[in-house]
Order: sequence, then C-alpha cells, then structure tokens
Amino acid sequence: HDLLADLFITDKDITMRNDQFDSNMPNLSNSFKKIQLSANPNQQNEFINIVIRLASLPMGKSGAKSDQERNDYKKAIMAEQNEVVARLGKLVPEMELIAKTHLVMNSIFVKVPTSTLHILSNDTSVTRIAPVGEYRLDLSETVPFIGGDIVHTRGYNGTGVKVAVVDSGIDYMHKNLGGEGTMEAFEKAYGTNMTDNHTRRDDFFPTEKVVEGYDFVGELWPLNNDTLDPDDDPIDIEGHGTHVADIIAGKRGVAPGATLVAIKVCSAVASRCNGIALIQAVEYAIEQEVDIINLSLGGDYGQPFDDDLSYALKGAHDDFGIMVVASAGNCGDNPYCTGTPAAEATALSVAQTTMPNWYAPKIAVNGNDYAAAFLTWSVALINETLSGPLIFADGTYNNTLGCEAFAPGSLNGYIVLVDRGTCPFTTKVLNVENAGG
Repeated sequence: HDLLADLFITDKDITMRNDQFDSNMPNLSNSFKKIQLSANPNQQNEFINIVIRLASLPMGKSGAKSDQERNDYKKAIMAEQNEVVARLGKLVPEMELIAKTHLVMNSIFVKVPTSTLHILSNDTSVTRIAPVGEYRLDLSETVPFIGGDIVHTRGYNGTGVKVAVVDSGIDYMHKNLGGEGTMEAFEKAYGTNMTDNHTRRDDFFPTEKVVEGYDFVGELWPLNNDTLDPDDDPIDIEGHGTHVADIIAGKRGVAPGATLVAIKVCSAVASRCNGIALIQAVEYAIEQEVDIINLSLGGDYGQPFDDDLSYALKGAHDDFGIMVVASAGNCGDNPYCTGTPAAEATALSVAQTTMPNWYAPKIAVNGNDYAAAFLTWSVALINETLSGPLIFADGTYNNTLGCEAFAPGSLNGYIVLVDRGTCPFTTKVLNVENAGG
C-alpha cells in the first residue's frame, strides 16, 4: 500500500497501522449498481455528485487524544486526501472537487461522469463510492402538548445547552429569537432580494441567542446550475429553519434558555437539502462543540446502513458524545417509512403527532372537494368560508409560479392558484396580494 494505512499516534512519532483500516465496506454502494450496469448511453454521460470514502479512519475513530496528536493526524489525512484527489484527477480529468471531510468521515466529494465510476473504484485507497443523498424538510410542534411547560416549572429550560440547527438557516432578527422582529431589521441583515450580497456577516450576527453559524449552500442553490456557494452568514429566508429554531429555543420554545448554532444546508428556493452540505454541517457542529445536532429533515423509508449522512451522525454520537435528534418523517403511519437519518440507531427519532386543535381544510371547486394544507403562518380560516371565482396565475398561463409581480388590480376578487417551487411561498403570496387576489 503506497499511501497512509492509518495512523497510530504516539508521543514521539506516527506509525503505520494496517489493522485500523475502515475496510469493512463495499467498493461501490448498491445505489450505483444500476448506474454502472445501465445500457442507456445518455445516463452514462451524465455528471453526478458522489462521496468517496478513503481507507484511513476519520479523526473521531483515530484514538488521537492530545492537541498535537489530533493536529498530526489531521495533517496525515489531508495529505492522503490530496494525493488521492491528484491521482484520481489524472485518471478522470473531468472530475471536480467539491468538498472534503475528516472528523466523522474521511471522505472527498466530487462531481464526475457516471461512466468513470469503475475507474475511481479501482483505486486502492477508495473503500466506498456512493451518490450524495438529498433530503426533504420536515416540521414538528408544540410545547404544551408534549409537556414542555411542566419541565420548565421544575427549573429546566435548556440553559447551558448549545444546539446546532441543521436546516435552512435561522432568521436571527426574529423577535422570538431576540431580534427586533421587523421587516426593516430583516432587510438590514439580509437585503431586499435574493440577489443582494449575503456572503458576509455584519454587525447583526452572531447574537446572544444564535451564537454561531455557517451557510454551506448559498441563496440560489440548486437553481444556479446546482452549484454550492457557501458563506459565513446563515440567515434564513425560506422560514423552515427559523420555525424549528423557535420550537427548540424561542421565547416560548421547548428550551428557551438554550443557545443555537445556525447551519444552513437546505435550499432557500426549493424543499431540498444538499447531501454534501449536510455532512460538512456535522463536522462544523463538532468544531463548534455543540451538545445536540437537530435535523428536522430526512428521506422516507430510510436505510442507515447505506446512507453516508447516517454514518457521519453515528460518528458524531459515538466518537464526540453529541446527541443527534432527527425527524422520523412526514409519511404518516405507513410501516417502515421512518426516514434517514432518523433510522440510524444512535439518533433520537422524533415523530410529529396530530394536535387536538387540528382540522383538515378543503377546497370545493364546482361541487368537488379537494384536500388542502393550512400553513401555520397564514391567516386562520376557522369557522369561515371563503368563496369567489378561481383563477390559475393570471388566467393566461403566464407567471404560473407567481414569482414575478402581477399587474396591479388584475387579481381583484379572485382566489388564485399558482405552482409550487422556485421562490418562497411568502413571495408568491405577496405578489398575489399586491395584485388584489
């Protein structure tokens, strides 16, 4: 073996140890067998984001104790990764390096043509290749129903606990999280549109409640050719991460005394969470010395044994003593539908329950009933019926997403339907409202 075998670190030197290889994994994930065996030439020429695990154990399993040992081990892993990247780059010139991790997974993330997977798998330092998973956002509620208020009366409110919220970011200007709670304050921190400069911190962040954070995806992923554009300001415009943060540690949350680390891994313009960013987020949370990692996201019918995020979170728990809390999913009471990473044995899997005050809204069109979904930030329609003529977008199949402004007054008196996607719900609602809908 011509590379780092894995390291057993002593006070004096670094010695090769073959018995500490992370070697009990297949060369290729089962998820790739269909790609490799496919006879479709178009699929063979597609580019795909993959995670490549390398032979040496990650830092968490290295046995390194002192700062010097950890520093030496990190340098050795970085050297191994750089050598592998250089070697694979010569074999696959089209390969694009996206990211590296070393704390919970000794891995590199690259973008390559699917036709080159067999070339990469033949490298002796490669122990696993898998597609990068993506996940969907989930939600949960509420404090009194789960007995949180009773815990508060006994003197426990989360003080001294640091929670990493791995989600769509956090609006640290929100009133429930200690901010001013005004649109003016939000625009000072974020800007007035999604193309403003969000790549820097300012005097508003970090805060007493949201003490640190990072944005691993940027504002426009995946609309910007699926390119990650990270920066150090994790402010949230999508809203999901802020909702989760409020449930966890807001003024009326489960643990109002806790502090938060905002880690942005989910899109501001779609309900997708990037698999590369998620694993980077786990390592960032470890570096921030958090007590809990919360992920209100996942993929239904989870298989943690073939899921790299689950592997990383297991490392965070086993090797760094961090509690992992993850959403069981939004797939109802179907058997075996619990998602990953909640299906990982070391994660605390949390499911939502139907609240006592829940009701099922519906839309009746020409005598036919259709199921609807009520969003908690919307104006309530309890015991009311809203009726009127129905229109799809502007009625001419233009601006069907509702992301652009409609002509003033053009939607007066109408109940307006628009397609989901591309821009936040709030943008769609505001554009319809401004046109009179």
